[in-house]
Amino acid sequence: MPNYGRSVHWMRERYYGGTFVDDADTKWVTDATAGNIGVMPVDRMRLLVTAVERMCNYCAGADEDRNPTCWDKTCPLRPVSHLPLRIYE
Repeated sequence: MPNYGRSVHWMRERYYGGTFVDDADTKWVTDATAGNIGVMPVDRMRLLVTAVERMCNYCAGADEDRNPTCWDKTCPLRPVSHLPLRIYE
């Protein structure tokens, strides 16, 4: 699995039933064994989701605040942010 960009632990979790296997995992294994590593939009989407979450958490100060909120409704990431919008009263 390391040759395909995943850890051995990742595959063991799925093979031995340590985690729930979703359709994306099945498609990834099928594509990897067929040699279609470059054609995996699910991995790209997960990367983009992680990048948005990290950016939003950093911007909102999630390290210091237990309930981080998005403070700017004009932010370009607002439509895809996982954080609720801060309400000013």
